[in-house]
Amino acid sequence: MENDMYIRTRMNELHPDLNHLVEKLVSYGGNTVNLPYDMMNKRIFDEGGTYWNDIIPYAMGSKELCHKNAWELHTQHGWGLNTGYVLGTDNAWYRHSWAINKNFEIVETSYPENTKLYYGIALDEQEYLEMLLLMGQIHVTISVGGFPSPFRL
Repeated sequence: MENDMYIRTRMNELHPDLNHLVEKLVSYGGNTVNLPYDMMNKRIFDEGGTYWNDIIPYAMGSKELCHKNAWELHTQHGWGLNTGYVLGTDNAWYRHSWAINKNFEIVETSYPENTKLYYGIALDEQEYLEMLLLMGQIHVTISVGGFPSPFRL
């Protein structure tokens, strides 16, 4: 518990903008934000918008691999890539990614039964790949000669 308080205090000192993101998300609903340190948080706060649908299309994907699932829908169908936070039915916000189909609908890939509200930003392909790389969800192997081999998710 003491370490938890130290981490919270230190995060607040280093990144006061994260408090603003938490306040903004909770103003839309919920009472908790599971906030990983993520280079995208400032941009999500500055540029993010809310999204919600009464009925959200679902594309089967691996549980807890939302970032990878959205990427796969993008590569298969050319759908848009979004990242941000999702409000779960437990009233907690979670870091999340989703696809946007050709009808401009959110396509959930991980937990369709547990999502109520989305808050986030659209990313282009390069930005999304960079995010995946920074999150450790893709790996690039540099071969002799300096050319990267194809990445794997």
